[in-house]
Amino acid sequence: MNPTEMDASLYSPRQVFWTACAGMLLFGICMITLGSLSIPVGRRFSLGHAEIGALFSVMPFGVLTGSLVFGPVCDRHGYRIPLVVSCLLLCIGFQGIAYASGTAQLAVFIFLCGLGGGIVNGATNGVVADISTTDKGGDLSLLGVFFAVGAVGMPSLLALFSRTHDYDAVLSIVGLLPLPVALACLGVRFPAPKVLPSVPMRETFRLATSPLLLSMSFFLFLQSGIEATVSNWTTRYLAAWKGLDRSSALHALSLMVVGMAVARILIGRVLRGWTRPRILFSSFPLTILAMLLLATGRGELAAFAALFLTGYSIAAAFPLMMGMIGDQFPKMSASAFSIALVIALSGNMAVNYAMGMVAERLGISLLPVVVICLTSLMAVTAALIFRKPAHNTKK
Repeated sequence: MNPTEMDASLYSPRQVFWTACAGMLLFGICMITLGSLSIPVGRRFSLGHAEIGALFSVMPFGVLTGSLVFGPVCDRHGYRIPLVVSCLLLCIGFQGIAYASGTAQLAVFIFLCGLGGGIVNGATNGVVADISTTDKGGDLSLLGVFFAVGAVGMPSLLALFSRTHDYDAVLSIVGLLPLPVALACLGVRFPAPKVLPSVPMRETFRLATSPLLLSMSFFLFLQSGIEATVSNWTTRYLAAWKGLDRSSALHALSLMVVGMAVARILIGRVLRGWTRPRILFSSFPLTILAMLLLATGRGELAAFAALFLTGYSIAAAFPLMMGMIGDQFPKMSASAFSIALVIALSGNMAVNYAMGMVAERLGISLLPVVVICLTSLMAVTAALIFRKPAHNTKK
C-alpha cells in the first residue's frame, strides 16, 4: 500500500489541497512579475533590451535549481519544510526586487524568487498528486487554475495602481502574501514522508533512468517549449507581423492564460470521466487549428480567438502527464516530479533560445510553424507513452 494512503486519516486532504492552491497562486505571481516589470525596472536602472534579457534569464536558473532539489527533500522529509522555506524565499525575493539598489543585488533577488518558485511549484504538484486517490489529473488541473489566477492578477494590479503608486510599492505589498501562506503551511498537517533518508542512491538512479519517466519528461520538454514560445514571442509576432499595437498584443496574450484556466476547470470538474489519451489527443488538433488561425487571421478578434484557443488546447498536457507520473511512481513521486520538471524547464530554455535563432535568421513569421512542429512531436511521443494498455485506462 502507498504510505500516503496508510496515513490518510492523519491529515485533511481538503486543507492540504487549498494550502497547495495558495502556494501555486504565489508561483503564478512569481513567474509573471518580471515580465510585467520589465519597462519600469529597465527605466530605473537604465537598462537596454539585451541587459534586461540577461538579467531576467537568472529567473529560469533559480526555478531549475528549485525543481532539482525539492523532490528528494520532500520524499525524505515531507512537504512542510520545503513549502515554508519556499514561501520565505519568495517574500525575500519580492522585497529585494522592489528595493534593490543595483543590478547585482537585483540579480540575486531574482534568483531567490526563482528558487522559491521552483520549490513551491514542484512541492504543490507533488503533494496534490499524493493526496489524490481517484483523479490526479483532474485535481492537478484545478491546482493549475490558481497559477492562472496569480499570472493574470499581478499584471492587473500593476495596471490598476500604476498611475497612483510606484511599482516597488505594489510589489512590496504583494510580496507579503507568502507570509500567511507560510503560516498556513506550518499549521496544516501534510502526508508523511514516503521514503527513509537512508534509501540507496541506486533507487534514485534507477528512477532517473526509467524509460517511461524519461519519455514522459520529454513530452513535458516539448510542452514547456510551446509555452515558452507562445508566452515570450507572441506579442512580438502580433506587433511585427500582424500590425497590432502593444496593448492589443498583451490583451491577446492574457487571453491565453484565461483559456488555460477555463480548460483546467473543465478537466477538473466536467471532464473527469474522460481518459488521459482522449483529452490529450483531442487537444493536439486544437493547438494546430489555433496556430493556423494565428497565421492566417487578421485583426484583433482573430488574434484574441487564436490565443484563447491556444491556452485552452495546451492546458491539459502538464497536469495530466504529471498525474500519470504520480500514478506510475507513487513511492518516490516527488523525486519523479523533480526529474520531470528539470527536463521540462530545460525545454523551456532550449526551445525559447531556438525560437530566437529562428526569428533572427528566418523571421518571426515562422512562430506558428514552430509550435505546430512541436505539437506534432508531442502527439508522437504521447502515442508511444500510451501504447501499453495499462496506461490507457487510468486518468
